[in-house]
Amino acid sequence: MLRHPRALVGAIDYLDTVWQLRFNKKKLVHFESLERAALLALPVHSADGFDTALSAFADVVGHLSVPDQPGAQDQHPLTKLDAFLAPRLQGANAQRIHDALTTLTLIKTVRHGMQHSKAAPDAAAALHTLGIGYPVRDWAWAWDAIRHAAINAFEALREEIQVSRRSP
Repeated sequence: MLRHPRALVGAIDYLDTVWQLRFNKKKLVHFESLERAALLALPVHSADGFDTALSAFADVVGHLSVPDQPGAQDQHPLTKLDAFLAPRLQGANAQRIHDALTTLTLIKTVRHGMQHSKAAPDAAAALHTLGIGYPVRDWAWAWDAIRHAAINAFEALREEIQVSRRSP
């Protein structure tokens, strides 16, 4: 599971490049704050650090620039991304795209539950689904597991967009 700490930012950046090539140079990723984005590469040693890293992650996925789709207006960008990709990616693995977006949504759910006590049960369930478990006993390991899951999800999205580009 060990990957370079910058691998998450790299996976996001690579997805953005492929997105621009496939969808007419329109950026998917807009970092509202480079400082917040840099937090994705830092190690985590405490619950506060975990919360900070998850907030930085939520900032990134919350500012994805996905065109509005019928039935998905005013939705979270991950929901809009699902609606946008589904009809456009002929030849792509729809289940893999769905699984990647589900993983990213689970991570967002963990962040939401860390900051809102009413959502804590959802966060606990999301942590279990991500293979981390609840309560978190090792914050550094939990962040590495989340980062690894996010990298895999962003890479899956990128690969499926690339495959679709070669489709008729």
